Formats: sequence, C-alpha cells, structure tokens
Amino acid sequence: MARITPVSPETASDEVKAVYAEIGRATGGWIPNFYQTLAQRPPLLEGFWKMQSTLIFKGKVSRQHREMVNVFVSLKNGCGYCVFHHSALALRVGVSKEKLDAVEQYAESPLFDEVEKLILRYAEEYQNRPGESPEVIDSLRKHYSEEQLVELDVLLGIANLANRFNGSFDIEIDHAPEQQAALRKRMWQ
Repeated sequence: MARITPVSPETASDEVKAVYAEIGRATGGWIPNFYQTLAQRPPLLEGFWKMQSTLIFKGKVSRQHREMVNVFVSLKNGCGYCVFHHSALALRVGVSKEKLDAVEQYAESPLFDEVEKLILRYAEEYQNRPGESPEVIDSLRKHYSEEQLVELDVLLGIANLANRFNGSFDIEIDHAPEQQAALRKRMWQ
C-alpha cells in the first residue's frame, strides 16, 4: 500500500488540475499514480512534468534508446513500477521482448548493437560512479551529439529520481488495462 496518498484528479487543486490536463493529453486522459503522488507538492509536479515531457516529445535520444535505458536503470534499482511502465513503452516503440529480457546482460548479448552497448554501459557506470570512464563518453561522441549526451545524462538522473521516489513511497503500479492501452496508443505514436 502506498505510503503517500495520491492526489486524485477529482480532489486536485486548480494548479494541479492544470498539470494533470497536460499529462492527460499525453496519456489518453489518465494520470499515473507516480504523478498523483508527486502532486502532493504541486510546484515539483509541474517542474518534473516539464522535464519529462521535454524528453518525451522533444527528445534527441531515440525512443528505443530512452526506453531501454529506463528499463535497465529501473531493473538495477529494483523499481517494479518503472520496469512495468517502461517495458510496455519499450515494446510499443519497437524494442523487442528478447532485448528487454537480455538488457541486464547487454555486454555479452549479440542482440545489442555497438551504440546500445555503449549507452547501457554509460547507464551502468552512471549507477555506480558517474564519470568514471571518460572513454565511454568519447566512444559515444562518435554516435551522439553533445546535445544528446546531455539529454542522456538528464534521462539517467530522472530515471533514478523516479525509481527512488516510487520505492520510498511504495507507489502502486497502475494496472487498469484501459489505462495501459490508452498510454500505448497516445503517448508513443
């Protein structure tokens, strides 16, 4: 059971309802429990959504790479909520189930190309000791612009923040099938 009471759309303040409206346009009308919990502090909800929506809708890192990183980091952090949601999104944007199943063994797996292995290695090092291997960034520069590298790093930070937030407050996974179908249909087309 969640340790923090989510702010339902019905009981939300006008300030929160405005952010929920933006989130709802992206998700087909439903508000994930993560955002409903974050709404306990409306300015943080608004700021987080601005960063998240920038990554989603104006991102320079491919959707496939973004979702692979999200799943990988969430598995490392033990965040079932994010693994659930980002696995569904990864499948929707074309990441194979086989890759998702092998993502933690990316280094040895023939399923991953050179860029994917570099991105996941960077994500793994970020989890342990950010900046430890400058050669990973140097290798990524052959495939990613500086703009994309900055975005990748911010994505890693946001994924870690979300994982820890979900873990701290034991946020319940949104299970309603119609919500998942709406998200897959609307958010990633």
